[in-house]
Amino acid sequence: MVMVATAVIVVSSVVGGCGTSAAPALALVAATPRTPIAAAAGSGVPTASSTDGAVPVHPPPPVRTPVRSETDEMVPYRIERTNRPRPASAWVPVAGVETRVGDLPVTLTGVSSVRPTSVRVEVLDDRTREAAGVSGALLRLSCADGVTAAATVRLRVSYWEFAQVYGGDYANRVGLVRLPTCALTDPAERECLRRRTRLDAERRDAALSADVTVPAGDEHVLVGVT
Repeated sequence: MVMVATAVIVVSSVVGGCGTSAAPALALVAATPRTPIAAAAGSGVPTASSTDGAVPVHPPPPVRTPVRSETDEMVPYRIERTNRPRPASAWVPVAGVETRVGDLPVTLTGVSSVRPTSVRVEVLDDRTREAAGVSGALLRLSCADGVTAAATVRLRVSYWEFAQVYGGDYANRVGLVRLPTCALTDPAERECLRRRTRLDAERRDAALSADVTVPAGDEHVLVGVT
């Protein structure tokens, strides 16, 4: 704020006696503080500034602290074991001890007095398996040495490699089913569907075991893991 003094000259006439005597008198009326009007741009009139000589201060950038959400701790579900056995076949001698069938996830053990010398085990292709309504694997077993009587073997199938093929606790729901031969020729026939039989299978170490009767001669038996 700038103090501006305003002087006012007052001329008074002093009357004295019979005549008049004019004597100018000066009087300082007031000294009034006034606020100056900001100088117009380009007028050349300097104005006081409160920022003269000041150093601009910039605030530090905000520090962002990462916030962990609940989803950061979640591990996405990954389907890993979805490999069904590929189509293949192998002959296996039947003995009183468990015997692995080639590279297949299958073992056989002879459990009856009538034993074929060997049994042929086939893993059928996916198209045949799907047409038969089997989700895991479809096996075909037949005697290989021309025995005249049916034989019972203990079949064990590991489903470890495809235990998560469907999710939804599939590994604990899957079982062994004996299918009629019509499952290969007319699987959608209602009568064929009725002739399916679920085997009394034992579940242990991601494998199913059950007794299966293998017919003699040129006949075969179908077993589905489903």
